Amino acid sequence: MKLSNENIKKILIIRNDHIGDLILSSNIFRYARKNFPDAKITALVAPSAKEIVEKNKNINEVITAKYNPKSYKDLKQYIKAILKIRKEKFDYGIEIRGETRNTLSFLFLGKVKFRVANCKDNLSKKLVDFHGTNDSKQRHESVRGIELFRDSLNLGEINYKAEVATDERDEENVNLFIKKNKLKKFICINPDASHEGKQWDMENFDKIIKFLKSDYKDYKIVLIGADSEKLNYLMTKNPEMILLEKGNLREIHLLLKKCSLFFCIDGGVMHLAWISDIPLITLMMKFSIPSIENIKPLSKKSIILYDDEDGITIDEAKENIRKVLR
Repeated sequence: MKLSNENIKKILIIRNDHIGDLILSSNIFRYARKNFPDAKITALVAPSAKEIVEKNKNINEVITAKYNPKSYKDLKQYIKAILKIRKEKFDYGIEIRGETRNTLSFLFLGKVKFRVANCKDNLSKKLVDFHGTNDSKQRHESVRGIELFRDSLNLGEINYKAEVATDERDEENVNLFIKKNKLKKFICINPDASHEGKQWDMENFDKIIKFLKSDYKDYKIVLIGADSEKLNYLMTKNPEMILLEKGNLREIHLLLKKCSLFFCIDGGVMHLAWISDIPLITLMMKFSIPSIENIKPLSKKSIILYDDEDGITIDEAKENIRKVLR
């Protein structure tokens, strides 16, 4: 099928997997708006990642559905998304992850006129009009989606910078948190991982926190995370820390911009930090290392500690903290 860019009035962009991957692919929304200023741009994202894009002025509408529906509720939402897409009659749709289920369901069954996807098998290639390759281990996630969009429409120069759109309410909430807790110089720590294979031992985090309290008394420590069990463990051992109990991903993004150091595990919040070009030390465990080239922080202020044969040691972490805070 041939497509004239002048006829593109409705664009569907699908990135409905992990928070970090959506952050890295966020540049595509700005690029789409730049090239199609009058088009209706719809983002299909995972429910857990909606906060990343819902304030983005380059997006007209956000649809949510998981790429791997497992519960009845997930499946119901997935089917609802397909029906909505069919009703919208999109002129152009792009699936970034390389998920055949998405390509079949949202692009093909959704009756998108011109279908584009990263494809990992022959079936998905037959379902689209233009495809890229599922080379996620070779190319960074901040590159794959936007370049596929460019190549499929023969567009021009790309600005690869990822972004998270916030609003005045987000800024007010963060400023209130900073004022309430009298934060001037502070370090943020995120100790929990979305997958156990990415996790560093909680006792190690406790040792790092005690090291910071002992050697860097001028800094307050803010604990960020989603796993209440792990957060409670560290707060019990270090009650003088400040816990960010509430706060959406946009507010966390704004808070991280103001910290002196973010110490964390590989995950979605890590990407919020490095795209802001702040001092970052991230722990890449063996689970993450095989795909490091497509997810690693690209900022020059980022330090990556790799889980080698000896593991990531406390001394190694301390040494790199000293480098940042000296």
